[in-house]
Amino acid sequence: MSDRALVVDDSSFQRTIVSNTIEDWFDIVATAENGKEAIDQFKKERPDVVTMDIMMPEMDGVEFLEAVRAEWP
Repeated sequence: MSDRALVVDDSSFQRTIVSNTIEDWFDIVATAENGKEAIDQFKKERPDVVTMDIMMPEMDGVEFLEAVRAEWP
């Protein structure tokens, strides 16, 4: 069984590129277009791996990481 991945990027094109690039190694369980959506997907799917853009609207990658680490150290 492959590790489960969440792909996060505000560009749908980039989400597709990253997903297609890593799908041989990971099960893509969800995608999100910003950090807020990613938090919801993270709670729901509990992925093993997250790929993330740093600069995104609403909640950027660094804010997402801080929120996840605060709730799941």
